[in-house]
Amino acid sequence: MAKEMKEGSETTIFLDKEKITSSISKDGEYQTDEIKIRKWDGGEETESYLVEIDKSNIKFNGVLNKLFEREGYGIHHFENGDRYFGFFKDDKRNFNGIYFWPKEEKNGRIQSEMYYGFWKDNHKNSNGIYIWLDEPNTDQNFDNANLEAYVGKFEDGTYSRGTYLQKTQDDYYLYYGKFTKNGLKNDDSGFFYSSNLDRLFHGTIINDVFVKGYIVFFDSDAGTIQSIVYANFDKDLKVTSITLEKDLQQTEKENESQLCSRFRDVILGIDYFGELYQKVSDISKFVDENMGDVNVFNDQEKFPLMIKLAVAYSRNNIDKDINSKVFENKF
Repeated sequence: MAKEMKEGSETTIFLDKEKITSSISKDGEYQTDEIKIRKWDGGEETESYLVEIDKSNIKFNGVLNKLFEREGYGIHHFENGDRYFGFFKDDKRNFNGIYFWPKEEKNGRIQSEMYYGFWKDNHKNSNGIYIWLDEPNTDQNFDNANLEAYVGKFEDGTYSRGTYLQKTQDDYYLYYGKFTKNGLKNDDSGFFYSSNLDRLFHGTIINDVFVKGYIVFFDSDAGTIQSIVYANFDKDLKVTSITLEKDLQQTEKENESQLCSRFRDVILGIDYFGELYQKVSDISKFVDENMGDVNVFNDQEKFPLMIKLAVAYSRNNIDKDINSKVFENKF
């Protein structure tokens, strides 16, 4: 992947809760040079507050509970330029949220990264999407964009099992399977698809290296299988032995053909690359326009949209589609 996805080291903002409790007005207002608190009627709790915090290059706009702890949706600006908007619980990133790394401009192109998905105690956890984009700063559209994305499960902030997609202009490839904690492809039943070749590999991949498996060649126009072989590779990806289709057992050939055909049908049935790009564009636009405004929490149109974007990773999910349509929930 393009980056190790290291987030800002600290999200905690220390508040003098005793001072706030003793000084807050009967109307639920409290203000200093760095902190503004006011009663909020939009929360589920009987006592909820909206807060604006701006101290030492760290900013937070969002919801506090009756104990003046962050609980609910909030927007956090890190000192290093990272940003997060999503849900907080126990003063940590929990449940649904989106994390942004600062955009970088180099050689006339803009690079941007984000993660949107589920969180547990400040770590990416369970299901989510990490995406990296590189596109011209003068003509930002899908055709001119280079894209990398991981869609799937995270454990303690690292990749676990999911789908990795990469697009470079008109060429793209896709991997489905397990990963090591260092983000390397590592599975004895992984899938690797190349769009230019319309070729699918299914077999053993260890630390990003093909070891052995089936190679299925498709007819791009007809969408049917041209041939299928079984190959072994050395560490330099050179084929050391190959079993031709005529020498494969009929049962294994039929099973592999059906499995790989279903896999190809699913990944080509929806423009997952285009949908990921559009979702990132929608999220980025909303965040750039609203990240600094605490009033977004009172806006009857923007606040529901904010929540909808925060849970966007759970819809049109290629990893879920592969599991349900290819393997029939056997995993």
